[in-house]
Amino acid sequence: MMVLKWTILGFTILGACLSIIVFSILKNAQPVLDGEIEISGLILPVRVIRDVYAIPHIYAKNSQDLYLAQGYVIYQDRLWQMDFSRRIAHGRLSEIFGERTLEIDLFLRALELTDMAKKFYDDLHNDTN
Repeated sequence: MMVLKWTILGFTILGACLSIIVFSILKNAQPVLDGEIEISGLILPVRVIRDVYAIPHIYAKNSQDLYLAQGYVIYQDRLWQMDFSRRIAHGRLSEIFGERTLEIDLFLRALELTDMAKKFYDDLHNDTN
């Protein structure tokens, strides 16, 4: 009977510790939407205001800061989508979904989207890249 009590107590403590760890990880995974964030690379302060629908409105004094802030906001909101789109363009969905997307990956690689994107990037005007 005493062993059962210690086992239950051990599992209870273990469960509580795991709950705290999971809560901490999930809480830290949420983007910071209020307050100030310091981002290296900004020339001047940028203001990002989110409306009631959490849509960001970015106010910057120059285009470099605007683009950097826009990239950060997109990163906060859509990192999963950016990663997924990158995997689609590179034909690397099978890294996530396994063999069932292998034919899609082969088709996407045959389109050479990555090579086309590199070519378009190289053709951009210096002010935009």
